[in-house]
Amino acid sequence: MDAFIIGGDVAAGPLPRETIDQLMTLSGRARFVRGNADREIVNAYERGATQIDEVDDPAIRAAVFAASRISGTQRDFLAGFAPTVGLEVDGLGPTLFCHGSPRSDTEIITRVTPEARLREILGAVEEQVVVGGHVHQQFDRSLDRWRFVNAGSVGVPYESRPGAYWAHS
Repeated sequence: MDAFIIGGDVAAGPLPRETIDQLMTLSGRARFVRGNADREIVNAYERGATQIDEVDDPAIRAAVFAASRISGTQRDFLAGFAPTVGLEVDGLGPTLFCHGSPRSDTEIITRVTPEARLREILGAVEEQVVVGGHVHQQFDRSLDRWRFVNAGSVGVPYESRPGAYWAHS
């Protein structure tokens, strides 16, 4: 079966309701990984936060903005995202999908993460391939028995010019 893996941080933009509605149409064909922004939106919704002018932190402001515009059903959809998703991928074998790292949706892995730190982060992971995101820059890195691929970002790439940037073979 072909499947989409959605790597999180899906509704932190200007059209959260419309974005979630579109993602909900993928039911059965997609698996969803929770990103830090998704978790923050759910938390803001549960707190009843609706006033962005009461918040200084830009990430929390974005979460409050999105939470104030989504429905309870959409909140439940976001809350149902998994911290990690495992899937057998043709040509790769068992693959673990996460947002930041297998341990946390905010843990940062980059092209230059020291090898000792990366070994610590991936130490409990059985899969040889891990696909993450969070830092919005695509890269493919191998260390010992693991391959870590950052899928990049379509919505908010941290590149020098606007556009969608994602990892590809």
